[in-house]
Amino acid sequence: MFQFVFFIFVCDLIVITMQIYTFLVISKLFYNLFGYIFKHILYMADFQENNVSRNLKEYFNKNGLTQQAVANMLGITQAAVSSLLRGKPFGKRSAKIWSDLFGFNYSWLLTGEGEMFKTTEKVIIEHATPDMIRETASEAFEYQLNKLFKDKIIAPYSLIEEKEEEIRALNREIGKLENEIERLKNDFRKEIERAPQDHTIQDFNRISDKLLKDDSFVRAINNPDSESFKVEHKGAGFIATPLSKEEKKKITDQHKKRQVKGRSFTMPDKESKA
Repeated sequence: MFQFVFFIFVCDLIVITMQIYTFLVISKLFYNLFGYIFKHILYMADFQENNVSRNLKEYFNKNGLTQQAVANMLGITQAAVSSLLRGKPFGKRSAKIWSDLFGFNYSWLLTGEGEMFKTTEKVIIEHATPDMIRETASEAFEYQLNKLFKDKIIAPYSLIEEKEEEIRALNREIGKLENEIERLKNDFRKEIERAPQDHTIQDFNRISDKLLKDDSFVRAINNPDSESFKVEHKGAGFIATPLSKEEKKKITDQHKKRQVKGRSFTMPDKESKA
């Protein structure tokens, strides 16, 4: 009998203990919840609408900017934007960010005194084209974009397209020059291959005259004082040696009737020249 009574007592004690523990846990949860709500209410009560928040809301409403759009432009949460528009004072860091992005007066954001916009930026923003403002793009955003163009941080698309066209034109000219150089090299190679193994410097000048369109060969032949050489293949190159009197006379006689680029000429005899 005693054991049964003791068992009942222990069970009741366990149940009471669990009830007390549950009550304490629930009480703590409610305490934390109500404490958070109370703090939030006090926190919100401190945000009284002021001149800054009121003008900011009017500005954003006028330009069709939602709090989410402003948050996206600033890279912050919508809740942070909402608290500032409800009257939360600006800190130095947030005031600097808003001033740089939208052109607001830094001191005005902190104190509410003075002009809302920086003097030069206010004029530019007021003359912005409304048609260019779409959703997250505001007049201030347009100003910042123009400022980047002006400071040459980014270039307008038209300028980039113009420079790209110039580059494409230069590439086409380079391609033409490369093709012309290759053609001249091939022509020169063909002339060398067709040239005799044993020839003179005058013959070599004839090839150069054909490719380079000059009269060096004609001048060399017509000049009786010019020194003549014999050019022979030597491995992959050439070697030039002076002509003997007999070789020079033979070559000179051969060239008297030769035509150069459609023009014929004859070497004047020394007797007739005298």
